[in-house]
Amino acid sequence: MKKRFFGILVALLLIVQVMPVAAAEGDTLSLDNLSLPYSFDDIDGNPVSLDSSGKPKLLVFFMTGCVNCQNTLRDIANSSWLANGEAEVCAIDIQQKTVDEVRAFKNTYCSGSAITFVAATTANQGYNCMDSYRKLTDSSASVNTTPLTVMLDKDNKIQYMTEGQQSASDIETKYLPTLKAGGGYERPRQIR
Repeated sequence: MKKRFFGILVALLLIVQVMPVAAAEGDTLSLDNLSLPYSFDDIDGNPVSLDSSGKPKLLVFFMTGCVNCQNTLRDIANSSWLANGEAEVCAIDIQQKTVDEVRAFKNTYCSGSAITFVAATTANQGYNCMDSYRKLTDSSASVNTTPLTVMLDKDNKIQYMTEGQQSASDIETKYLPTLKAGGGYERPRQIR
């Protein structure tokens, strides 16, 4: 009986991981030029805008010890589309790691890349920001899988949110064309 219960529980958890997240019925959320009340400095002390600046922007909420985060950010760091400036990427720590810890992560997994890294060291600021974005698609969701990648189009509209490991080639082929075109969807689409 315990094995069967455990098997059902595991199956349900796997389904939750791949189920699209939809906005709650009756929500009238406008995602045009959405600005959430968060301000950050990068690991070099420069102010960071979470808004896109006329080209696609990916916000990657990550944990330094998460293998999926390490693989996703390493793959993005080595992508031709990032090197060519086709999109901006901002990686935001959600564990209140120090600037030195986040810098060490960057040097280990993303050395020399154009990814902007944020060490959100105060009062769960990074986590709360991630949670705010996640709740734009489903305020009842209670599971956070990392990395959470929020994809803004060139017009600063949220087009997609993905949870879990992503490859740079999938981002390039599945998402960048829509992000570059802009002016897209009414609601962000949760993938995976």
